[in-house]
Amino acid sequence: QVPVDEIFAELNSATRTMIFWVFVILVVCAGLAIFVANLITGPICKLAGVFAELGQAEANLDVRLKRQASKELQDLGEGFNAFVNKIQKTVEMVATTSEDLRKEADSVADSAKSSLRLGRRQSDHTGEVVTAISQMGDTVDEVARNANKAAETANDLEEPSIQGKQVSMLA
Repeated sequence: QVPVDEIFAELNSATRTMIFWVFVILVVCAGLAIFVANLITGPICKLAGVFAELGQAEANLDVRLKRQASKELQDLGEGFNAFVNKIQKTVEMVATTSEDLRKEADSVADSAKSSLRLGRRQSDHTGEVVTAISQMGDTVDEVARNANKAAETANDLEEPSIQGKQVSMLA
């Protein structure tokens, strides 16, 4: 009879070798899986970081994604960069329009102040004209009274003048 250990010795050796290689293959596969996962998630994490930077209080619109190795991520990056470009141009246009609007509002406010000053000045002049017209009316009334008095005095003096003329003709 053959001892049992001898029969199973080669089988045990083959089992150990197979377990070793299965373990080596598992470690290599795990390493490759981690490497591939980092290749995929790395650019996505960078993209998430760029979005986080855009979302901060200052919202820096100068942020752009760099060119990526994979076609899908490259397309995503180009689309993102084009989108941010459009947003940046829109924000710049709104800022320019706001500045122009502020200047126009200042100009309108200055014009309104100028019109108010001119209106007040015209109102003052109108008051002065009204006062002058009133004074002229008073002067005209006084001249008319004086003319009436002169006419009455002339009438009152007409008869004595005629009498004086007759006396001087008789003498």
